[in-house]
Amino acid sequence: ISEQPIRSFAIQYGAPHLAPARWSENLIARLARLLGGAAHSLIALELTGPEDRYGKAPASLDPVFSALLRERPKALQRLDLSRNAAVSGRVLSDFLKAVTAPPAAGEATQPSCQPLATPAHSHMAEQPHGLQPGHHQRQQPCAPSEHPVGLRTLRLCGHSAGIDDWTLSHELAQAAPQLTELSLAHCDSLSAGAVAALVGSHCLRLASLDLSYLRLTRAALRTCLAPEALRRGLRSLALAGFTSLPADAFAEALCACE
Repeated sequence: ISEQPIRSFAIQYGAPHLAPARWSENLIARLARLLGGAAHSLIALELTGPEDRYGKAPASLDPVFSALLRERPKALQRLDLSRNAAVSGRVLSDFLKAVTAPPAAGEATQPSCQPLATPAHSHMAEQPHGLQPGHHQRQQPCAPSEHPVGLRTLRLCGHSAGIDDWTLSHELAQAAPQLTELSLAHCDSLSAGAVAALVGSHCLRLASLDLSYLRLTRAALRTCLAPEALRRGLRSLALAGFTSLPADAFAEALCACE
């Protein structure tokens, strides 16, 4: 493993035989050490599951998140845990609380946005075939400055454990004002009222919002889109799947965001 700071790290596990439950304890421990050691330089973290599986799984990645939690990744700007069923609700809730906590007084400075150097990645002898840990190519986050600026992207698609109304109102609300991308798709433990309260009151800088497969009401969607600042900046609104919304609510949303 290179001594260069790791700024971006991504793993997507696909087929069931590649799921973390089948990884060896040694591999999990090495991954925990790697990310725990990189916590202070890490800007983007993606540990995502397969597109077509949202079921429960053993909490195999709890040691990895616990290692990160001990160090608190203060520079983290992008967090994507979509469809990751390999972390328990308790550990996920604790992790989100840590990474969404507001910076201490005097820490909210602007980041340096120089292009990131390509980070060296670990080559794990026991890495399952098909897993590609590496940096995120689709969007280059800013390089860490001396002080953190907090999360900009938060993707929690497919989480039912650890993501509930309490999480939204007491933890995610802390990071919401600075978010530019938020995905709560398939988070079926959330109520329409809690989602509306978070988005309509706190998420005023969003450019992308994914509420697919959430049970929404017309009133909740109206509350989400009520702030003029949100409507001006929003570039992507996903309401795919069964949301229980009447057909004309979609047209109303489109007109509100014009």
